[in-house]
Amino acid sequence: MKIIDHPEFQEHECSTQLANGLTVKIFPRKGFHKTAAMLRVEFGSIDETFAVGQKETQRTFPAGVAHFLEHKMFEQPDHDAFETFSHLGADANAFTTYTNTNYLFTTVFNVRENLETLLDFVQQPYFQPTAIEREKKLSARKLKCMLMIPVGNYMREF
Repeated sequence: MKIIDHPEFQEHECSTQLANGLTVKIFPRKGFHKTAAMLRVEFGSIDETFAVGQKETQRTFPAGVAHFLEHKMFEQPDHDAFETFSHLGADANAFTTYTNTNYLFTTVFNVRENLETLLDFVQQPYFQPTAIEREKKLSARKLKCMLMIPVGNYMREF
């Protein structure tokens, strides 16, 4: 594990890359009781093309697919990952930027179990066709509302 000092913040970072390519960074903080963890996927709102399987060629998806996936990832076959985090005493959330999608939680309890929950639902997505259709309709309504905002229309002209 590589240790990088950040004297300007009086902190240090522990960083390593796992055999599967996942980069793990730990920022230990003395005196803190709450643990925060975030998993970042290098796929954001500007990304529309990616390979679905390891041997599959690139495919293009509709604009907004990263944000769409952000919402769907928490759904599992027999539960919702938000409920699992809550049961384990954690607050969970997610957000999408232009270049990445982030899944996170904070907790003072059950850190290992919450980490396992985070890794499980992101690495083993479950997509139920009826839920996908429902999310598509919701996303279309959101977009329609955004386009009704004067600033949104102004920005669209450029």
